[in-house]
Amino acid sequence: DDCRVIQFKAGTKNKILTKHVIRSEQAKDKDICELKCYFEPNCVSYNYGPLGDGTFTCELSNRTHLQVSPSYFEYRNGFLYRAIISFCESNPCVSNSTCQAGFGSHGYRCICSDGYEGELCQIVLNPHLLKHDCHFAADCTNTAGSFDCSCQSGHLGDGRHFCSDNWKKINTDPVCFGTKNDDYGSFEIQEAGKIYTIKLVHTYGAVTCNTYYKSTRRGSSHPRFGRHRLLTVKAYRNKTVLPLAEFAKGSDDYRHQLNDAYVNSPTLVFNLLPTPLVVSIGQQFLIWYGQDLANYTEYNNAGETCADVYALYP
Repeated sequence: DDCRVIQFKAGTKNKILTKHVIRSEQAKDKDICELKCYFEPNCVSYNYGPLGDGTFTCELSNRTHLQVSPSYFEYRNGFLYRAIISFCESNPCVSNSTCQAGFGSHGYRCICSDGYEGELCQIVLNPHLLKHDCHFAADCTNTAGSFDCSCQSGHLGDGRHFCSDNWKKINTDPVCFGTKNDDYGSFEIQEAGKIYTIKLVHTYGAVTCNTYYKSTRRGSSHPRFGRHRLLTVKAYRNKTVLPLAEFAKGSDDYRHQLNDAYVNSPTLVFNLLPTPLVVSIGQQFLIWYGQDLANYTEYNNAGETCADVYALYP
């Protein structure tokens, strides 16, 4: 049954759910945001609030706050979080499937991965009879009852829906940022479309979070930071941070680490966005030193670092 019936619970003001946003679009009001959630089969909650430039964002999530760590349910002034009554919260479908709330007589349906079938996707098919749906730039590997798709060397993506090596340079002159007193750098999108992530190629300069420690290209050499020494952060104009990295738990300065990257890496490739970001020509983004963005112990910071900015398009 493709007809969807959902009911929204009362909303929670000044709260958002992070880490599980599957789509982000502009919406004139929350009613339109709710309608977008209804038409997105995987949506079970949404965040709605101002972007700071007179527009409002509608973020659709595939989880409710009851299904994730409480740390993902964050304070965000001016935003509204609202979830539906979801029968998927009890995890009725097996792990190799996707539960979609609001469908059928049970209030949910299970969307099976290739290699599985049944009402709960509990029946394993013969993997050798499967026709894979990997992206053309991905390699397919058979697994028990299914297959894995991995992007070929030089490409980034999820292996199925996209694999891309289409990096496009955004800036003309290097983008530079300092370490304190709101000394951020900025760049503007030159081509409209969807982007999957961003990378920075260092051109010159170095920064430090404490003049006692050696300066680096990307973050801090402070031994207390351990592996989370990167402090380069991307944000919207209203300082909302893009989810391009996993930040250290309990930190106040946006410290993070990235695979195969360290504080003096010549190239810094950020994580793929949870959902591709729709951008428009002239849209501005900021690059911050984490402690400067957070106004956290920046008094003894020093230096400036510069980079060329690239965005990954389809």
